[in-house]
Amino acid sequence: MGRCPPQAYDSKCVHEPTHHQPIRDGGSHPDQIGSVFADPKDVERRRWNRRVVGEFGLFLRRYRWHLFISMDGPTDRDLTAEMAQAIAHRWVELAGKDVYAYAVYERGDIKDRGHLHLLVGGPIFGGAVHRIGDKKTGQWMWRYADRDFPITGWNWGFGRTEIVVRHVDLFDPKRGAPEYVVKNVVEHPEHGWWIGKPRRPRRRKRGR
Repeated sequence: MGRCPPQAYDSKCVHEPTHHQPIRDGGSHPDQIGSVFADPKDVERRRWNRRVVGEFGLFLRRYRWHLFISMDGPTDRDLTAEMAQAIAHRWVELAGKDVYAYAVYERGDIKDRGHLHLLVGGPIFGGAVHRIGDKKTGQWMWRYADRDFPITGWNWGFGRTEIVVRHVDLFDPKRGAPEYVVKNVVEHPEHGWWIGKPRRPRRRKRGR
C-alpha cells in the first residue's frame, strides 16, 4: 500500500510517515526529497513533521475511541481557536460525564475555514452509538437499555450559533483518522486539547 499525503483521510489510506521510500534526484514536485526545487531546510522540516505526526498517531491509538467527528458553524470563517475549544468542551460535557475526547482546531489551507476535529470515546449519553447498514445508506442508532433509537441529526446549538457536524464515522484504528486529526498540531500544539479522562484498552492476561 502506498503512502498517503498528510491531508488524506480515506479507507484505503493508511499513513506511514515514519517509513519513507527514497526519491531519486530530479523529482518534479518541490516537496520531493532530492528535487532541485526543494529547500533542504524545508525538506527536513516536512520530514520531521511527518515523523512526529506518525508517532503522535500511534500514541493516540493506545486509547479507546469510538467516533471521529468534524464540525464547524455556518459562519466558520469566524470560528476562532478559543471558541472551538469552548465548543469541544461543551459537546463532551453534554455527551456524558464518562465521555472523553481529543479535539483539534485548524484552518483550511485553501478556504481558510476554521473547523474542529474530535476523536471521541466513552458511553455517549449513557449509551452506545453504532450504525446499521453500510456507510452510505446505513442508519445511525443510539443504543440504550438494549434498545435502538434512530439518530435523526447531529447538528446542535451552541448559544445562538448552530454547530454543523460535517462528518461522523466509527473509529477504525486501521484507518488514518489519528494522523489526519493531528496533522497541524506539530506546528500549532496550542490547538490540541485533551478533554475528560481517556481510557486505554484493557490488557488481556497471558494465556487467554
